[in-house]
Amino acid sequence: MKRQKDQVSDYIKRLKLIHGAILMGPIVTGTIFYLLSKNLGQDLYFGSEFPLIIMLATTSISISIGNFLFKKQISNIHKDSSLEKKLNTFRTTFILRVSLIEGPALASTFIYYGTLNLIYLLMAGALVLYIGFLAPTKEKITMHLNLRGKEKVRFNQLA
Repeated sequence: MKRQKDQVSDYIKRLKLIHGAILMGPIVTGTIFYLLSKNLGQDLYFGSEFPLIIMLATTSISISIGNFLFKKQISNIHKDSSLEKKLNTFRTTFILRVSLIEGPALASTFIYYGTLNLIYLLMAGALVLYIGFLAPTKEKITMHLNLRGKEKVRFNQLA
């Protein structure tokens, strides 16, 4: 029983660590690029920039695909599956979902550095906030996996 408790407890810690690492990518690159370009002529403008249109489209498509895949994979989990199998499926789909959001956030920081248009840095910041909002918690995992009865009690005891 102790070994199982350690595995689930480690599961949540590892998932939070992975989430934090994914979250730090755009934060670190955005900060570095901002500090490198601090003395250059930065501005905030919504001109007819082609990269801005591409980033908005890519961002919305990535979020939509990530949410769709997450919901699809979670709904495909069989009710009779073991708790470990459910948790492994959740971890995989969660990482995929967050990574699909991280991509446009990183791309926004690179485009910011190339154009010095602060709108890209703000877009990356908004995506970082969204990734932060998706942080894995015991309650969210229980809700998404629809854990009920004995399984929920077992998960809460182990986590």
